Amino acid sequence: MHNVNIEYFKKSKKSIERFEVYENLKLFKNYSLLIQKDEEIIEEESFDDSFHKAIKPIATFVQFLFLMPICGISSEFSDNLRFKWMTVRVTMSLLYLSYGLFITFLFFKEIYIKQINFGNSIGMLFFSYTTTCTLVFIDIAQKWPNIMKMWKKIDDNFTRHPYKIYKRRLSTKIRSIAVTVIILALLEHLLFLANEAFNKYVDVKLKDIQVDKPIEYFLNQQFGFIYANLPFSVPLGLFNEIMNMNFTFAWNYMELFVTMISLGLSTRFHQINKRIAKFRGKDDLSDVIDPGSSKPEDAFRSLKTLAHIVLMVDNDQLVHVSDAKNGKEA
Repeated sequence: MHNVNIEYFKKSKKSIERFEVYENLKLFKNYSLLIQKDEEIIEEESFDDSFHKAIKPIATFVQFLFLMPICGISSEFSDNLRFKWMTVRVTMSLLYLSYGLFITFLFFKEIYIKQINFGNSIGMLFFSYTTTCTLVFIDIAQKWPNIMKMWKKIDDNFTRHPYKIYKRRLSTKIRSIAVTVIILALLEHLLFLANEAFNKYVDVKLKDIQVDKPIEYFLNQQFGFIYANLPFSVPLGLFNEIMNMNFTFAWNYMELFVTMISLGLSTRFHQINKRIAKFRGKDDLSDVIDPGSSKPEDAFRSLKTLAHIVLMVDNDQLVHVSDAKNGKEA
């Protein structure tokens, strides 16, 4: 009887061992599937939603406005960004700047010779502001390649697990705002031209003036202070209209640029806040910023770099010019 119990115990022990091995294999298999599934989620959630990619179409469009003359702005990679003085882009920006200074001088001359009124004072302020914007953006363009290289390092961390990936991407937010601002700026300028054309039409009717070439008459009257110093021609009139439209976009782009920068930074800081909130109450936060980091100084490297970017884009000239438009005290 005793031997039977021993044999039964041995068989039971083997069965238990086999069962444990089976359960371990099953557990390992499930764990492997879990890891594989988690990796698939991480892979799906990892995508290129960098700030450079988000603003690339807007920055490319701005090249036609002669603002922020940067080479490689349409490239997929921020490493290709370059600023060089001896380029066509910079030359066009400097000519654009010279035109703004020239028009501002003509407005000032008109005010000095005649008298100040609503029309010439608004014109002088408008061109003075947009010309200053051109100077500020040329200064920013020199620093932009380095800023984008640092920003790309931040984006590489924040566009993948474990950071929260938003359904509405940063590029969608920025581009939707930019398109709205550009369309509204174009609509504003078209309404301005329509209003000016209507005023000229009413003036012609009241004074009973015979106008054979209405387009030439409109262009001549639109920039009369220029043609008091330069001979009028239709190509010159059309050129002034195009430049005036460019300056209108520059007037609005300053605010748009500040908005895009703010949105890009606030999105990353919000991701950090969400990440830190999950570790609230824990003593060890080394895995909050850079998961897998073994050094505390490496753990907060992304946060430090992000803060450094804030300091780099915290351009006093940019802030002062933006505040000047809105009538705020810096």
